Order: sequence, then C-alpha cells, then structure tokens
Amino acid sequence: MSVKVKRKLWIFAAFIPLRIRYNNKSVGTLYGSQEVEIPGKDEGELKYHQPIGRDDQLKVKAGDVVQIEETMFGKVLSTLLILFFLYLTLSIFEVIDFTSYSNYEQLLSAERIALGGLLIVALIGFFFKTHKLVLLNT
Repeated sequence: MSVKVKRKLWIFAAFIPLRIRYNNKSVGTLYGSQEVEIPGKDEGELKYHQPIGRDDQLKVKAGDVVQIEETMFGKVLSTLLILFFLYLTLSIFEVIDFTSYSNYEQLLSAERIALGGLLIVALIGFFFKTHKLVLLNT
C-alpha cells in the first residue's frame, strides 16, 4: 500500500511548487494538478513546503488519499494579485487612461495609493498559510 497525494489546481497553483515530505524525507514536488504516490506500509507524517509561507502537516497511513487545496485566504490573495497584474497590463497598453478627465492628477494619485495597497496585501499573503492538506478517504 502507499499514500497518494493530489494537488487541486487553482489560479496560481501551477506557478508555486509544493515540496512533499514524508517522515522528514523529501518524496517529490507538485506543480499544478499533479499527484505523487508515496510507497510505505506504516503510519507517518506528511508535510508540504512552500518556498515562502507556512507549512501544513497531517498524520497518514498506508492507503490514504490526501489532497492539497488552496485555502480561501490563498484564493482571495491570488485573485487580487491577478487583478493587479491585469490592471497594470491594461495601463501599459493605454486601454485605461485617466488623462482625458479634468481631474486626472487626483485620479492618478488615488490609483497609485490603491494599487500600492493592493500589491502590499497580495505580497504579504505569500507569508501566510495558503494551502491545506485534506484527507479524502474518511
């Protein structure tokens, strides 16, 4: 018997690798919607490790199926980061342009403040737990 670990895909899941450790030994890295099978006949501790952020751990035994899912907090933060980059792209290609308005200087300063705050919140989110281990065969 073995332990199967799956990863559920969300927006940025394909870009952030998660290293899987079983009983403090590295057993693989998951990107996107991949899965890994860990051979073993006994009980052990399964952990994942993000490059930045907090890890999660779970006691598993042979035959268990575990899924790595993004938390709601992680989903919100990755959505904010995507919106930030989308807005920057639209601004670079001048799809969004405030210069036609009479108060464009005030709009530009409000835009800088809003985008700066959005970027700070999204980047700070990388230091919090954004994934969780879920046992599927209960």
